[in-house]
Amino acid sequence: MAVLPNKVSPELQDSMFGTLKELFDFPIETKAQTPQEKPVTDGYTSTPFHESLAAGTDSEKSRTFEHHFWPNGNDQYRYGFVYIC
Repeated sequence: MAVLPNKVSPELQDSMFGTLKELFDFPIETKAQTPQEKPVTDGYTSTPFHESLAAGTDSEKSRTFEHHFWPNGNDQYRYGFVYIC
């Protein structure tokens, strides 16, 4: 995630980076259920040296992505998606 200085509050940055850590802490089996499609806009992919999760910028795909990982929703993720994406 790229963050422009002075464009995103420190609180929102902390919230989003905390949520990203939480995303990458999910088991590989859970993450693999969101495979990436070409061109890469959303989903999960990994190699021995790289792991990637992408939600894309489409609001419907983002909701699907969110509910895959957090069936009851995740306010921090949703808030960050709305304000950063």
